[in-house]
Amino acid sequence: MPLHYELSDLRLLLILMRTRSLSANGEAAHLTTSAVSLRLRKLEDGIGAQLFTRTGKGLVPTEAGTALAEAAVPILAEAAALDARLNPFSKHDPEPLRIFSNSTGLQNFLCQIAADYLRENSSFRAVLTEHRSSLTPEAVLTGEADLGLIGGVRELSPAFRTKLELVPFVEDRHVVILPRDSRAAQQFKNRPILFAELLNLRFAALTDASPMTAAMKERALAAGFRFEPIIEAPSFSLLVELVARGPLAAVVPQSAVPPNAPVEVRELEDSWAARPLAFVLPKARPALSSAIDFVEFALRTQKR
Repeated sequence: MPLHYELSDLRLLLILMRTRSLSANGEAAHLTTSAVSLRLRKLEDGIGAQLFTRTGKGLVPTEAGTALAEAAVPILAEAAALDARLNPFSKHDPEPLRIFSNSTGLQNFLCQIAADYLRENSSFRAVLTEHRSSLTPEAVLTGEADLGLIGGVRELSPAFRTKLELVPFVEDRHVVILPRDSRAAQQFKNRPILFAELLNLRFAALTDASPMTAAMKERALAAGFRFEPIIEAPSFSLLVELVARGPLAAVVPQSAVPPNAPVEVRELEDSWAARPLAFVLPKARPALSSAIDFVEFALRTQKR
């Protein structure tokens, strides 16, 4: 008996696999939670199998859900390749360039680059979306995004490296910022430190929904403690201000700290602290000319 599903169902499934939440999926897919729940039930009815177990802590993929998600990636990649082949023949207005970026790339680089690019390209349209670096390659591969900007390039799996083109952009790293003349600043004076050494400090961080905060919580658990910020703020510039004014610490990208910022900066020794940024383009299908032009502009701008 043939299975019944649509490509949009497979995209929804992959988002569910990432978020493990109906509500978070709804935000990512621009649907209400009830609409996501209804589409999931219809997909499960069409497949004839339960794809997720609903628990109090979220969704847990079943064996069938995991199998379908693994099969969905190459299907969506092929569909994206077909779209790319047909784009030159389309009479529709071009869609906005969809760019997925981690918190660092979005706040410290992309917004400025997009504004400068618009001065030279008045017809430019784009949608910039904050997205975890570990999840962006799949989004570019399956056509959910046209272009990605990720950190931690060295952590990219070999499977993605063969299917995507990586264009090195800038070298950056995570650092910890501390109030000047604070006890912590004196304790860690003139030496790099490990994240685990900071577990007794009170932290400020980006909001809980931020990709960077999610990553920091995972790194804290791996080091044996919980990362529970005292204050959450929506931008790195606000974190710098919070640390400058209060008894807090924050982990931020080096690129987010102005040279004259009234804070103490200490390097982190952890292997994940080095965060070289790279653009991600599809290799299995022609990249959009607008994506290539944007990347080339970004590289020229950075060299100035």
